[in-house]
Amino acid sequence: MEYQKYLQAKAPWDVVIPFIKQVRDGFPRKKIPTRLLRDFHRLISLIQSVSILRHARRVTDGRGRLVASIDDYTTVYELVNSMYIDTVSGVTPSVTRIVDTVAELKKVDPEGKIGYSTLERELGIHRQQITRDVRKAVSRGWLIDHETKDRSPRNLVLGEPIPSDQGLPTPESVRHAVTRVTNREDEEEEGFGSL
Repeated sequence: MEYQKYLQAKAPWDVVIPFIKQVRDGFPRKKIPTRLLRDFHRLISLIQSVSILRHARRVTDGRGRLVASIDDYTTVYELVNSMYIDTVSGVTPSVTRIVDTVAELKKVDPEGKIGYSTLERELGIHRQQITRDVRKAVSRGWLIDHETKDRSPRNLVLGEPIPSDQGLPTPESVRHAVTRVTNREDEEEEGFGSL
């Protein structure tokens, strides 16, 4: 409570995030979901909030603004990345479990027909959840349904591999991108990077 009063007494805080472009550029090149673009300002606010909480260990720039560090982004990444995984890639633990189960069943019986009832027996999950996850996996191309009739049992096979858990750009990738930009700017200042 006292710390909150202290922070409020020092307000307003002005925090600059020098690596925010590298965070934005670290998202997948494919179409970025609208929700993620809409929530990007919240991600910025979280990074700024962590910087404010750690203000005693942060530097200020020439204009007196607190400069966020990649360590601040790392904290935010650890707190919220799992929420962004589904938004960016559509990968959820339940969809992964469905796709993995289809893969295992196909290893045992490559010619076997796999439908909702098979998955229900294998996983012990309610049919509605299986239907929802299978539809998502089929729409993303991770499963293929060879059955064309609506009311017939499904005939599921593996499609494209599920992407890795890509949510927010990793702190390591952001750090690497910042280092590349810094090195390029240093070379240009020394006359190596310009004609």
